[in-house]
Amino acid sequence: MDRPGCLDLLRSVSLGRIGLSVDALPVIVPVGFSVLDDRIVFGIRPQARFATALHGMVIALEADQWDPERRTGWTVLVQGPARVLTEAGDLERIAALEASRWWFAESTRVVELATDVVSGRWLGQVGERSGRTRS
Repeated sequence: MDRPGCLDLLRSVSLGRIGLSVDALPVIVPVGFSVLDDRIVFGIRPQARFATALHGMVIALEADQWDPERRTGWTVLVQGPARVLTEAGDLERIAALEASRWWFAESTRVVELATDVVSGRWLGQVGERSGRTRS
């Protein structure tokens, strides 16, 4: 799956999971996210034990979709450094996104993840976009 295709799929969902290391242990956390200018933006709450350490940390975000009746779906993984956003202009643009309305209001920090390293794959028997068998 190419980068533009992966980003299009990410735009179709708003819930994913971030993976990071906290105190040398792997942590997976569900997050609401949006795609803004080919960047992933997501919100975190202050009580999250990693909230202050997230800036500059290399993390992963995974999102997917699965159709249990057709037994097909997709998964996309984005990896890179996280950056806490503080500029008012960025935060205003994110707040205006329809896809971010449900998670933005509950967040006290908004984090950006660059999409330089993106991979994705089709799951199940038939890749909907290509018609080819995928696994």
